Amino acid sequence: MKFLLRQLLTHSVSPVLRARLKQQPCILMFHGFTDRPHSGCENSQHKHLHVEKLKTFLQFLKRHYQIISLNELTRCLSMQEPPPEGSVVLTFDDGFASCHQLAYPLQQCYEAPATIYLATEFVDQNTPIWTDRVDYLFHAAGLQPKEMRALKQRLKKLPSADIEPVVCELEQLHGIALTRSNRPEIPAIYHSLTWDQVREMQDSGLVNFGAHTHTHKILGHCDAATIGTELATSKQLIERETLRPCEHFCYPNGGLGDFSTASEQLVKETGFKTSTTTLAGWVNRAQGTYLLPRLGVTNDLDLPRFDLMLAGFSAGMQRLRNLGN
Repeated sequence: MKFLLRQLLTHSVSPVLRARLKQQPCILMFHGFTDRPHSGCENSQHKHLHVEKLKTFLQFLKRHYQIISLNELTRCLSMQEPPPEGSVVLTFDDGFASCHQLAYPLQQCYEAPATIYLATEFVDQNTPIWTDRVDYLFHAAGLQPKEMRALKQRLKKLPSADIEPVVCELEQLHGIALTRSNRPEIPAIYHSLTWDQVREMQDSGLVNFGAHTHTHKILGHCDAATIGTELATSKQLIERETLRPCEHFCYPNGGLGDFSTASEQLVKETGFKTSTTTLAGWVNRAQGTYLLPRLGVTNDLDLPRFDLMLAGFSAGMQRLRNLGN
């Protein structure tokens, strides 16, 4: 019944809503990609999109929208020019190897530009991001996804310096630790890009690279010195390895409380031309190029729900629910 309702909404409501939003660009947020099913805690939060779904979504975007680069959107916003109608920007967070192995061939096939935000310690040293360490531990220990999600939510509220000791204590307690992401025995969804892969994709002209801090710290929970170090280190590493300016920044976690007036000032002073969040919404051309909202794409979406999300139906229903509360 739910599937039939989604199909009806997709064919009757989505075209109307798409036309209404065609002047407002949107930025899509992906993370990693996968080509196999997962169980337990592995990918239980759906951030690794199956490559067949990515193919389906790209085909849909090519039919109904215009995929433009973040550089093009930035130019339009900076010059106060309207972007192309139905503009969509693709962004991939963290720097997973699957962006090269699974997504990049499809980008080439569909001529779909994207920006990949690199957490540079992850790429430069294969040091896994703490959230992936928690995922790996809970999966290997046979623990419950619900418990894992609750723990990560609690940890994200802590000062950034307090997260590492908690994760280390858990790893010692269970005798399980993800210490290097690219070891052969580690599942592929945890692997990071290499700098050679970064340069290959950059040279194609389809992919450019932004910063996602160095150690994936939540900047809203950091002091000014730490914020400055995280921003500068990530920017400098990317520029050193790519020999190109790194002009785009993405906030880890990226929700309310994960950035501040002080962090935004430092983002600008470090030389970034844009910043993106995980706040859901469409780009308002009047707001400029900082604290841009995005729409998250996860593996629990099917094509009808993807269509409705892009058309603004899901956001409209949420606003109605909020009015009723």
